[in-house]
Amino acid sequence: PSHRLLDLGCGPLPGGIAFIRYLEPGGYYGLDRYAAALDDGYRQIGEQGLAPKNPRLVHTDRFDPPALKGVQFDYVWASQILYYFNAAKLAEMFGAIAPMLAPGGKFLGDVLGDCEPEFRTKRHLDWIAQVQPHTVQSLDAAARPFGLQARSVGTIGSLGYPPQLNLRSNVLIEFTASAAR
Repeated sequence: PSHRLLDLGCGPLPGGIAFIRYLEPGGYYGLDRYAAALDDGYRQIGEQGLAPKNPRLVHTDRFDPPALKGVQFDYVWASQILYYFNAAKLAEMFGAIAPMLAPGGKFLGDVLGDCEPEFRTKRHLDWIAQVQPHTVQSLDAAARPFGLQARSVGTIGSLGYPPQLNLRSNVLIEFTASAAR
């Protein structure tokens, strides 16, 4: 509960509400490029009586907005967004996030895993063809210049993601500061 978490692409807080509930006041920061999503997030915060937790939602298209200058995070969370980033956007993200990680901090995000057979519809396969096919190895190579190393933690399905949802085979990646950092 005493940790500080940055939720990249937090949207209308589908996961953020649970984080806000769990963390002590001032521990949650969410970034999103869509103001309407953040408006929905603030509405939920109010409806659920979580305003005393003092969550901070930041509307930005940057990974390092001025509102976060000097803030360090124990955890950075990027759920279901890494596969939208090309090499240049990954470099921008890692360059911004690496200095924000507190000592011992972790950056977690997921990439597409093997598509479950029941979800191999034309629509799903067309979507997969439009996103980046990152792997643990490719993300490790992209993160290393910024002093981070990547490892697989397993599929999000094996970690409790609802089995009826089509992204349960996504692989959770943990980025930590390398010894050479």
